[in-house]
Amino acid sequence: SLYYLKKSQSKSLLDTNEQISNVNESLKTINSKLETSNQELLNLAKSLSFKLEEPLQAIEAASKELCDLTSSKINDTSREQLNRISSSSKRMHGMIHHLFSLSVIDGSIKFDIVSMSELYVTVQEVCYELVKSSGATIVYKHSDEIVFCDKFLVSQVFQNIIANAIKYSQKEVSPFIKIGVVPERQIDFLTVYVSDNGIGISEDYFEFIFSPFKKIDNSDEKSFGIGLSTCKRIIEGFGGKIWVESVLNEGSTFYFQLPVSNISPD
Repeated sequence: SLYYLKKSQSKSLLDTNEQISNVNESLKTINSKLETSNQELLNLAKSLSFKLEEPLQAIEAASKELCDLTSSKINDTSREQLNRISSSSKRMHGMIHHLFSLSVIDGSIKFDIVSMSELYVTVQEVCYELVKSSGATIVYKHSDEIVFCDKFLVSQVFQNIIANAIKYSQKEVSPFIKIGVVPERQIDFLTVYVSDNGIGISEDYFEFIFSPFKKIDNSDEKSFGIGLSTCKRIIEGFGGKIWVESVLNEGSTFYFQLPVSNISPD
């Protein structure tokens, strides 16, 4: 009886392993198709970005020239329509630029050894005008940590988060932003935080804000809802993750991971 029971269990185990193997093969096939589809979409985005630039620039230049030549000959309504054409062209130009920026991240990430203090200096330079014009204050908590990443792309992550912190600051309250490194870390990653005293984000939107073209506030026509999704793509390109903690009317803290060891970009 024990022999037949063991034999039956062995056959059942073999059948289960075979089913698992078949499922794994199916998943590999599906993942391969998804990767191919994703790459095709990225290539399409790049191609469209290039092809749409030229006609938009022509429309923008023509509308501006027409407005300059006829400014004294047309009425206010016509002038307003020409200005609307020009502003719409600029807005579309900006959207294409952001779409292109999002699409070229894949495959363009490089890994260099960079100190956090060096990153701070770069962020200060990149955000100088933004901070100056808004009256914001940024405090950097010193860190001797060395990370392994693309300095240009990480500075873009900082810039996008800081720009949002300033943009969504509380009325009549100067933006105050703190940047530092969480003391506790994993073996291969350290966690950076960017904290602000802004209006905060409802927990319902924590995942929503990292999706492309998703905005909580649709009143700002200059925003394309792509800044945080770009941050997410960059950080995940390094093998890390990004998330947010926030309390309404008190502020938000964005966290993201950066590798600290020689992790293969593959």
